[in-house]
Amino acid sequence: MWGFQRTFRSTVEIALQRSLEVLGVAVEPTFFLIGLLEEGGSGHPLCVEPEDGPIVPADFDGLHDRATDLFDQDPDSKLRISTAWIHERRQQETRHRAYGTAIGEVLEARLGPGLRFFVAPPAPVDQYMVFTALGLPERVLDETPRLSSTVAADRYPVTQSLVLGAVDEILRISNRALYEPVLLALYRAHPDYGDRSRASRVAAELAAQAGLQAGTARSYLYAELDGRAS
Repeated sequence: MWGFQRTFRSTVEIALQRSLEVLGVAVEPTFFLIGLLEEGGSGHPLCVEPEDGPIVPADFDGLHDRATDLFDQDPDSKLRISTAWIHERRQQETRHRAYGTAIGEVLEARLGPGLRFFVAPPAPVDQYMVFTALGLPERVLDETPRLSSTVAADRYPVTQSLVLGAVDEILRISNRALYEPVLLALYRAHPDYGDRSRASRVAAELAAQAGLQAGTARSYLYAELDGRAS
């Protein structure tokens, strides 16, 4: 998919392992990067990192059909939003969520019982949409003290445990590390680059292109304007 994919995967794996050690959890997490070739791309339809691991592209032969089924079953896929770009972004988010769920199902089925996988939303890297998948033993999740509910006031998401919080944060940071170069490249090529008065509008536009939340895109753009971006 790209030249430093093995280094990236190893870095994320080590970061989570050290985070869990701080929490008193000694475990070796399992990581995979799954890349789906974007429309018009010229590479392999699906790539897996590590390339020499227990998972191979053929394991995902039914991925697109399963993701389509999950998308159709998701109530969010039926939402209709009058603003075209917002509607398309929501549809894209729902589609990505379906693919992430389908990828997790493949990994759990292929690697047997006892592992639970968490899959981050994809990030564009070269010609691929890359999903980061992280697996932990079920026993670690079962033995970790946690809250009984996943939502508060029937609305607000709740992080049930410190272990799950570490997983969420590592996936968020790794996703950002993949996304940031793409978004900043789009911004630096934009005719309104450097104009702070238009940054919020440009962020919404680029977020739609890159599949990001507008607030996330704004944080990148303002960091660039303040000289803090990479």
